[in-house]
Amino acid sequence: DQLLPIGLTYCWQHKYRHLATLLDVGVNIITESFAKPVQNRVLFGTAKKREQIRNTLTRFLGFALSQDTALAEEHLAYLIQQNHTDSYVAAGKAVAYYYATQTDTAEKLINAWLDEKKDAALKKLLMANSQLTDKDQLSQDALEKIRTLVAFSLMFITHQYPTNQLSAPLKERVVNITQVGVKSNTLKTYLGDMVLKAICSQHFELLEPHLEDFVCKQNLTDAMPDILNAAMSNHPKAVWAVLHRWIDLIDTNHSELKKEQIENQKKLITVALK
Repeated sequence: DQLLPIGLTYCWQHKYRHLATLLDVGVNIITESFAKPVQNRVLFGTAKKREQIRNTLTRFLGFALSQDTALAEEHLAYLIQQNHTDSYVAAGKAVAYYYATQTDTAEKLINAWLDEKKDAALKKLLMANSQLTDKDQLSQDALEKIRTLVAFSLMFITHQYPTNQLSAPLKERVVNITQVGVKSNTLKTYLGDMVLKAICSQHFELLEPHLEDFVCKQNLTDAMPDILNAAMSNHPKAVWAVLHRWIDLIDTNHSELKKEQIENQKKLITVALK
């Protein structure tokens, strides 16, 4: 693992065209591996084989991000335009590998992608290759795909850190992407079904102060029971504390509460009971 980046860096400097071509082939192989039923049983015959191939090739794409961001972004755009769960997983792993090797520059790149006031290179690529015609719709669709990419990237980035030891900016990024996730049904679904479940199962105590907002403001009521259940094995005391706190709301005196507060409490009680 330590020698691989050194060797790739040397080859990138001296055999750029060869590696650029190999990257193109590699990303095509990734997308071919999504096919159902499997088209190439020799190459993709088992789930383990598919995972090994994707992991190797996504690391290569992550390395390319550190060497030629513009080229790598073309391939990231191609992947996430597939609008497929596995394609977001592959792209997210590539970004996470880049983040692990060059955290500061990766942070700056992610900030540029998420900047709504400017059209980053990745956003322009997505808009240029879209079949949509309305400019506002084009922009919003591209931004939603980028946010989904960032959400999946965070799922793998946070896995690189010890339990409950995320940096404040990284934790804030997770919270922010969840807050904007309600604007997109696709991203909201991914957050509930996969992303937050994975992050909370490792870093539950850091995100615990935000759970009520996730339920009441981000409307993740349906997904939250599974998220809490996933976190239970690693953080039983903390999860039970949350459940007891929400169950105790049953006995709250509602006479002085506003309608919105009452509705929010009902959501929390429902989640706890489920």
